[in-house]
Amino acid sequence: EEYLRFDSDVGEFRAVNELGRPSAKNYNSRKELLDNRRAAV
Repeated sequence: EEYLRFDSDVGEFRAVNELGRPSAKNYNSRKELLDNRRAAV
């Protein structure tokens, strides 16, 4: 089940449901991870 996705229009991870909220918050706080994902799209 998908609970998290990277929104390339916004440039950050978005929770698909409640299970994804903690992960989205964690991933979005890690600047190097966001920079890598933005470069990949």
